[in-house]
Amino acid sequence: MHLDLLDYGGPGAYLRQRAVNSASATVEVTAKLANDTPRASRVRVRAVITDADGRTARDVSSEPVPLAPWTRAAHTLPMRISAPRLWRGRGDPHLYRARIEVHDADTDQLLDGITLPLGLRTFEFSATDGFALNGSPLPLRGMNRHQGRRDEGFALTRADHEQDFALMHEMGVNALRTGHYPQD
Repeated sequence: MHLDLLDYGGPGAYLRQRAVNSASATVEVTAKLANDTPRASRVRVRAVITDADGRTARDVSSEPVPLAPWTRAAHTLPMRISAPRLWRGRGDPHLYRARIEVHDADTDQLLDGITLPLGLRTFEFSATDGFALNGSPLPLRGMNRHQGRRDEGFALTRADHEQDFALMHEMGVNALRTGHYPQD
């Protein structure tokens, strides 16, 4: 029994923000579960969200989830975080960490787990008002980036990437469009 890594190459766990404001945030944690054994089992899904300092913002466990032999299932846990610290881009890049675990429901043995970053924020685009982050207007200043350098091609070093982003920061760039291929 484990998180399903065959879910289109994903991590087997997903976070979806349903409602976020400075008073509270509602997050749905979905665990894609897999039972790759010939016996039926029961698991419990646990999700723990901690802030950047490691303090627990929310800790929720599910009721036992039955899994038939050789099956896949999804289980969603709704979570509410009071007075969240919102992610505000470069102004305050605060990230929570969401630890999603699968436990044997009868023995409480940890079977699998993953930790995902979580930035709580809202955004919207308006034809008249432009872009807004957490309800505040944020003019976008963007550019396009192709990863590559003379005599290096796509084999950029970490220092090359850092230099590119330092130049973009100096130029006031806060929105980036990458080329048509995955970049490092």
